[in-house]
Amino acid sequence: MESEYKAKEFDYDFPDGLKKLLKEKRAIAILTSDGDNVTIDLKGNNEKLSGDFDKIITQWLDLELDDEILILSHAEFTQICNNNKGDYKIYGWL
Repeated sequence: MESEYKAKEFDYDFPDGLKKLLKEKRAIAILTSDGDNVTIDLKGNNEKLSGDFDKIITQWLDLELDDEILILSHAEFTQICNNNKGDYKIYGWL
């Protein structure tokens, strides 16, 4: 995020404002509705999920040893990109 927004103004037009990050596979956007629960399996064990789900979205991430994963709400993402020039390390985490 920092490499994208350090010198560039954040574009709030979702999802068009994220096209470059999405195309370069530096970001993934998952649309949810109020009250949706999201389960993320970081183990990659391909086990069938137990429970009653309305829908299951399967996406694979290829990670390198030095990669970082940030799971953010859209509000957190926009605040970090707009107010902190994409630097999540100085974001005011609660």
